[in-house]
Amino acid sequence: MGELVERVTRKNKNLDSTLPLTISAQDGLVDQNEYFTKTVASRNVSNYYLLKKGEFAYNKSYSNGYPLGAIKRLEKYEKGILSTLYVVFNPTYVNSDFLAKYYDSTHWYHEVYKHAAEGVRNHGLLNISPSDFFSTNLKVPKSYEEQSKIGIFINKLDNAIVLHQEKLSKLQSLKKATLQSLFPKNEKLMPEVRFNNFKEKWLHRKLGEILKSHTSKPYLADPTEKGAYQVIQQGDEPVAGYADNKPFEDYNGVTLFGDHTVSLYKPVAPFLLATDGVKILSAEGFCGEFLYTLLERYKPISQGYKRHFKILKNQDILFPKSKKEQSRIAGFFTSLEDSIILNQTKLEKLQTLKKAFLQKCLFKKFFLYFQNLVIIVLMNNHQYYY
Repeated sequence: MGELVERVTRKNKNLDSTLPLTISAQDGLVDQNEYFTKTVASRNVSNYYLLKKGEFAYNKSYSNGYPLGAIKRLEKYEKGILSTLYVVFNPTYVNSDFLAKYYDSTHWYHEVYKHAAEGVRNHGLLNISPSDFFSTNLKVPKSYEEQSKIGIFINKLDNAIVLHQEKLSKLQSLKKATLQSLFPKNEKLMPEVRFNNFKEKWLHRKLGEILKSHTSKPYLADPTEKGAYQVIQQGDEPVAGYADNKPFEDYNGVTLFGDHTVSLYKPVAPFLLATDGVKILSAEGFCGEFLYTLLERYKPISQGYKRHFKILKNQDILFPKSKKEQSRIAGFFTSLEDSIILNQTKLEKLQTLKKAFLQKCLFKKFFLYFQNLVIIVLMNNHQYYY
């Protein structure tokens, strides 16, 4: 490593910067004041390292998912200051983008672990000296051009991932806002925003007056890797596995409610249940899609691991008497939810592709193959094909 980079020990003697930096394993080198909501302005920072944009820093502290610490390049600011506990360096004979992506992977772990004092940490820091750190071997393509192409390729992946994350966040914010505006609030009987040709006042009820809870016992099943029907559980990952038991058939009209987690799931096929904590709910005269939307609007805030179904049934709700208006509202949110799921799927595929490339193919002779998995960024609508 010492043949490819040079160590930086530049001090902040002239107080060229008062921006204290810290390494976030997820976000890179960031402003310490914002990250920890505390200031170091009152300290004497003249003995801190002065880090310039494009230079790297190694934080030897353990963090969740980063057992050997994190190495990040300064990208967000022109300069900043760092504690001398960090190891700072500048690439000289290696492509900077390539090196940044190299340290996003785990390929450097083995070498650092080999040079670190086994099992020893000093105040939570990995016990590896700067000289030993710069003695670690890097797996680097000999060709600078190949290094550059690898860096550019992964940068395209990163840019696509960021744009998908932003689009997903906007869609989720839109859903949250429209759940408020398309339903009445502040004890009013009509919503702020309404589809054309609907003018009737909405009906007021307790959720418990319209909900029907179906028994779950006949549909409980142990999830396995294979089976004809999905086994649904509570939480953010509803599909626990599969089974061949006799399923709940009338899926169109029901929504599944997690009694402990307040999670909601709209089944699209006959299903089974992993636990009796998943409530099978329907409402006479309501289509399944509108019931799902209604429950999303009025579900209670989670109060920890407790039974929430009683709280749910006691919620005051408002809903349109017109089945056509119910259908319009349900159709809007179903379309929006489909867009969210599609974007989430694309995002996960991009993240999986990046992970596979970083961990398996970054430093092997498979790069030319992966280079053909070109991401075409259609900037006008933020869609990606790979």
